[in-house]
Amino acid sequence: MSLKLTPCGVDELVDWLTLPDPATVPPRAVGYLNAHTVNLSHQDGTLKQSMNKLDVVYADGMAVVKEARLRGIVVRERVSAADFLVRFLWVAASRGRPIALVGGKNRLAEKCAMNLRELVPKLEVVLVHDGFFMPGSPEEKEVVDQLCAARPAIVLLGMGSPRQEAFALRLRDEARLPTVWCVGALFEYFTPGVRRHAPLWMRERGLEWLFRLMQEPRRMARRYVIGNIRFLFRCLSFK
Repeated sequence: MSLKLTPCGVDELVDWLTLPDPATVPPRAVGYLNAHTVNLSHQDGTLKQSMNKLDVVYADGMAVVKEARLRGIVVRERVSAADFLVRFLWVAASRGRPIALVGGKNRLAEKCAMNLRELVPKLEVVLVHDGFFMPGSPEEKEVVDQLCAARPAIVLLGMGSPRQEAFALRLRDEARLPTVWCVGALFEYFTPGVRRHAPLWMRERGLEWLFRLMQEPRRMARRYVIGNIRFLFRCLSFK
């Protein structure tokens, strides 16, 4: 089974996330595809199923963009949330779309929300919560209940794969929240002192993975060195 990929650009995605009135559209869930999530999906059939049930899955990595183009899929650009988050937040604020942040640990979501409010003063953040709770646990149910009570237009879910995709589908299908957006480690980039963003020239050339590898070589070697090789072989062997 192949993986879903939505060939959208940044402007399209920002509009899609923020423009509709939540009362007029069915609940939807959004995710991303890069070399790492492709590899994980091939190792974990449940994640693959979750990815294909999402409403939109955009190309977060240049490796995915290039492979899609080789297969005749028109993907104009790499869509990385870290590059356009602030623009998205300004649009969300101007259109009156309140958000919630769920993810991270040690008050990461709370610290990130504080920083985002400084960057976008009119931004309405109706709920923040860490993302370290077990699936099916009482704490997870409490988070769902809090989200249902707060009714954000958009939930940013930064829990990492495969947990965030499965939880996003639950929030869409059971809690009926308007829009749930899986964002991975995004909160870390917008929390001062946690993680540096790659220089623009590296991001434009699809080398953000190399910058992250240089920052955390021991932790990221398996994901980016071995993982990129696995992704390449999977692409070559896929008919």
